[in-house]
Order: sequence, then structure tokens, then C-alpha cells
Amino acid sequence: MDRSGRPRSATAFDALRERRQEAIERAEDLRIGKQAQIASATACWPTRQLVIEDHVPIVIEKPVAEVPKSSGWQGAPAAAVQRVADAKLPQVDLLDAPPGRMETVTSDSLEMTSRA
Repeated sequence: MDRSGRPRSATAFDALRERRQEAIERAEDLRIGKQAQIASATACWPTRQLVIEDHVPIVIEKPVAEVPKSSGWQGAPAAAVQRVADAKLPQVDLLDAPPGRMETVTSDSLEMTSRA
């Protein structure tokens, strides 16, 4: 028996009945909500009739672009290539050797930061 003097099975049955009643009410609320949503959608968005008109098909073609050739540009690229070939560049062996391994962080600063 519980505090109210009723057997425990009765209180468990009451709890089960309440849960079932809540589930029924939830299902009813969902059904009413769906009906309202459908009614709202049909009221706000009336159905339209599709009108198909017969017309001549539209053809889209690429425009033909003619670019006039310039007469002054014919010898310029060849002259630029010739100037680069005639330039005096140093030989690779005459260039400085790459610097050795450079230490970016001193060992003292690493030691100080590792202890922090």
C-alpha cells in the first residue's frame, strides 16, 4: 500500500492510464496541427493553371567574333627571346653557397619556455 492507502498496483495502473491519455492527446494535437497546416497552405497559395503557349523555338547561337590581326606585333616576341638568350648570367659555380643550418630559436629560450 502507498501513502494514500491504495494498493501499489492501482497507482501503477493510474500512471499507465495517464501516460496513455497524454499520448492520445499528443496524437490528436498533431492531427489538428497537420489539418491546420494544409488549410493554411491552400488558403495562402492557390493552385495555378499552367498555360502552355505555342511559339517558335528559341535558338541561341554563339556569336562569331573576328579579331583583326595586328601588323606591329609580329617581330616583337622573337626579339624578346633573343635578348634573354644574349643576357650574361653568372655561372652556377660562381654563386655563393647556401647558408648552413640556421637556428631560429636559441637553446636558452627553449629551455626557459619548457620549464614554464
